[in-house]
Amino acid sequence: MTLQMLAGSCRLGLIFVKRARCCAPIHSSQCIKFPLSGRREQPRDATILPMSLSAANPADPAVKTRFSLVSVDFLSERVSLLYRLCGEDTPIILLTGALAAFALWGVVKVSLLLAWALWLCGASFARYALAHAYKRRRPPPEQAGRWENIFCAVSAALGAGWGITLMVVTSEARSMQELTIAFLISSISMGLPPSLAPSPKAFVSFVIPILAPVVALMFSLGGDINTTAAFLLLLFAGVLITLYLAAHRALMTTLGYSRENAALLEKLLSAEKSVSAALREQETVFETASIGLALVADGKISRCNGRFAEIVGTGRGALAGHTLRMFFDSDAAFEEEAKQTLPRLAQGETIRREFGFVRTDGAKLWLASESRAVTPAHPADGIIVSLSDITQLKLAEADLFSALRDEKELSEMKSKFVSIASHELRTPLTNILSSAELLEHYSAKLSEQDRGSLLKSIQEAVHRMTALINDVLIIGKTGTGKLRFNPVPLDVAQLLTGIVNSLRMSEGRNQALDMDCALERPLRRIDEQLVRHVFTNLVTNALKYSPAESTVTVRVTEDGDRLRMEVTDRGIGIPEQDLPKMFESFHRASNVGDRPGTGLGLAIVKTAAELHGGKVEVTSRVGHGSTFTATLRAEQA
Repeated sequence: MTLQMLAGSCRLGLIFVKRARCCAPIHSSQCIKFPLSGRREQPRDATILPMSLSAANPADPAVKTRFSLVSVDFLSERVSLLYRLCGEDTPIILLTGALAAFALWGVVKVSLLLAWALWLCGASFARYALAHAYKRRRPPPEQAGRWENIFCAVSAALGAGWGITLMVVTSEARSMQELTIAFLISSISMGLPPSLAPSPKAFVSFVIPILAPVVALMFSLGGDINTTAAFLLLLFAGVLITLYLAAHRALMTTLGYSRENAALLEKLLSAEKSVSAALREQETVFETASIGLALVADGKISRCNGRFAEIVGTGRGALAGHTLRMFFDSDAAFEEEAKQTLPRLAQGETIRREFGFVRTDGAKLWLASESRAVTPAHPADGIIVSLSDITQLKLAEADLFSALRDEKELSEMKSKFVSIASHELRTPLTNILSSAELLEHYSAKLSEQDRGSLLKSIQEAVHRMTALINDVLIIGKTGTGKLRFNPVPLDVAQLLTGIVNSLRMSEGRNQALDMDCALERPLRRIDEQLVRHVFTNLVTNALKYSPAESTVTVRVTEDGDRLRMEVTDRGIGIPEQDLPKMFESFHRASNVGDRPGTGLGLAIVKTAAELHGGKVEVTSRVGHGSTFTATLRAEQA
């Protein structure tokens, strides 16, 4: 009995050590057919492992197994395990048999031991041959029933052979000891019950042919002792069957959990592949994104993509471990921003900012950032920061605003032009019409002097209209770039003196016009028309906006290749708020009242001065007069 228990323990250990490795591959069709509805749900964080026998719950529908000789539950796995065991347990069976023979030598007849040894070698060879054939052919799961039948047939043949051998060898035995030992050694000959636990059919096919002859022999011998021994053998057979059933049930439980774990493992592998694919996809998106992306943990950059480093103008490695302080003007501004944004991030908000940034190479950029917490409940654990270079967008926006401003100014200029032109044209046209009507209807009654005065009024009105049209044409050429600069050698002193004398003669108001022209080299290369526009507009404006009995002073000086014309009046002056716009087209000071004018003269002065490579400036005080200074580049001829 000790030998049988030793062999059984060895086989049980071999089964449970190699259980996971010995199971045949589980096909998807089998996984679908296997009922998992009774499975107990594991905790989410629990590690999924095959259940041990001690942990199996017989009441669980997933592991509850009904004993049946023709059960098809886990048939392919059980047949695969059956053949694996019969091929791998041969050495331990032979070793156990050798130890048993040594222990029984001299206790039983030598002929019984020799017969057992020969039969054991033959049975081991047959089992090894079956295992080799199964391994070589690797039959599909649908042929499991056929291979189980083959194994059962061979087992039945081996059992019948041993049973007949026992009847022959022990036919003259009269000792209960010999008969009992004969059955015991046959029961351990194939490592029962563990070795046949995968297949009830194989167990029955092997045990009955051995048990039946021995029990029949004992009953046939008669006597109280033999009969009692026969009943004891039947009782022992019952115990053996009970052990087999326990081993079989444990095996089915293990296979049930193994299949369940295999299904779960398949799901885990599928989920792992999906997660890995998603991670690879996210990594690809992260690295190839057209915007900069960075993960900030505990206030420091833990990782960023190449675009983020490119925008900042440094390497990715250099950014790791740094804060976002680089995007702020001062530590105080950085701390204040962090103090304000963390509560908003904790509420799940997305923080957006636009700011200027100076890169390490000195380039000035406009950047737009968006920040969002990975886990709003703990924003410091991880914040995703996106960074976009919007410099071109800002430049385009500035250009658009500039274009809109220019369009608005142009619209205002058009409105002013229509208003001024209609007024400036209506007045001389009215004068011309009234003078012409007087000459038409009352020419005979008018004196020669009156007729001359009316004709002069018509001429002045025409000259006024002509000047307005010329100013508009000059402004139009300036806007289209068609105003030409044609310098020629000219005596500047003579030109300016002639203009002043002409204005003195034509000015009807009682005003003084003083001129100081201190030029040692008056012959210069200038554009006569442009210089005439500059000088005439400055002097006429000074006279127009100065009161009667006042004096306008003109001073012309030179400084190398520069001519400086300074016109000073003591007129109404210019309000401070109007000074920046005085040289814009159609702009007039707010205090001009009803004095005539188009607002084009000073714009023409500015353009003419700039074409000469110079500029025009003004200083003024309301009620005290103004001083306009035009500086022109005029090379000596």
